[in-house]
Amino acid sequence: MLLDNISAKAENLLGENFVGLYVHGSIAMDCFNPLIGDIDFLIVAREKMSIEEKRDLAQFLLTAKYNVPQGIEMSIVLLKYAKNPVFPTPFEFHFGKEWEEKYRCGEIDYSKENIDPDLAAHFVVTKKRGVAWRGLPIDEVFSDVSKELYVKSLLYDFGDLDKNILANPVYGILSACRTIAYLKDELVLSKKEGGEWALKNFDERYFSIVRQALSSYKTGEKFPEFDRNTQDSFVHYVKRLVEQLS
Repeated sequence: MLLDNISAKAENLLGENFVGLYVHGSIAMDCFNPLIGDIDFLIVAREKMSIEEKRDLAQFLLTAKYNVPQGIEMSIVLLKYAKNPVFPTPFEFHFGKEWEEKYRCGEIDYSKENIDPDLAAHFVVTKKRGVAWRGLPIDEVFSDVSKELYVKSLLYDFGDLDKNILANPVYGILSACRTIAYLKDELVLSKKEGGEWALKNFDERYFSIVRQALSSYKTGEKFPEFDRNTQDSFVHYVKRLVEQLS
């Protein structure tokens, strides 16, 4: 299996530096759709990786066979940040569909120090609902992330709502729903669960657009085009909710 192969490679590459591989996202939350979803996971290491280790892992991932169109989305983070989260969170290595071409073209600087504002949110999902695929148990690796850091991470992603709803309306709509669910009720939800929560808590004028996003998420079918007025109204509505709740 893909995750077994990746975790075995990482463990072999990092040796005693390897802490574990932890699955989060839709697979861990039991709502994964292989037609549209990627496989989300974190690898935790004790000490910083060498440039050679990063390059070796990148080459392995570029040649790996993925059984889902969107591939994987993963980061390697240090144990000290899993235990003592900061925002934005530094990471040692990242790989995802949008990065593949950069690796192939040699555009990645392996010596660069990188940070990712999304990692605090990934830590929360891993701690609350993740799966320890290989390595130490989650509670021995990840500490609780403060509400302040989690909200910062959620709002960083929410800040791209206008762009996301144009490029990927399903992601934009459902991510907004789950962000508001946390701000209002402190619920850590998947995109699917966020949409279902919105159907009980949003103004009913926006039920249709949420239902359409949920349908596309579940079936993999393309989200139907909606007019600009509908889009603008929804964006204005959820932005107002976020402003009121945060």
